[in-house]
Amino acid sequence: MFVLETAVFVLFLGGVCSWGLLREYFIAKQKHQRAQHISRLVESLAGHSIGDAKRQFGPPLEEIFGDSGRSLCIWRAPPAESFPTVPGVLIVTLTADENGVVTDTAWRRW
Repeated sequence: MFVLETAVFVLFLGGVCSWGLLREYFIAKQKHQRAQHISRLVESLAGHSIGDAKRQFGPPLEEIFGDSGRSLCIWRAPPAESFPTVPGVLIVTLTADENGVVTDTAWRRW
């Protein structure tokens, strides 16, 4: 009887550990796919007009204009609803040159 109980315990323990590892793997994979999707979305705006980004994402939370004519637009989700949903806060920044063309893109999830 002791051998049977030990075997059942080892199988149960192995199943619980396997379930935990698989769960962590799938959560990490989902986070990676979400990050790649956001990267593609934000990086696709480089070289396009900042007006295109404003039409796609809505008005930015902050827009800062420099003396040289460059501008920095910052979106934050939430409250911006046009970005993919992510746990936490998503911050997207786009830098545009004096002609209104996006020259630099960045994003971060907090």
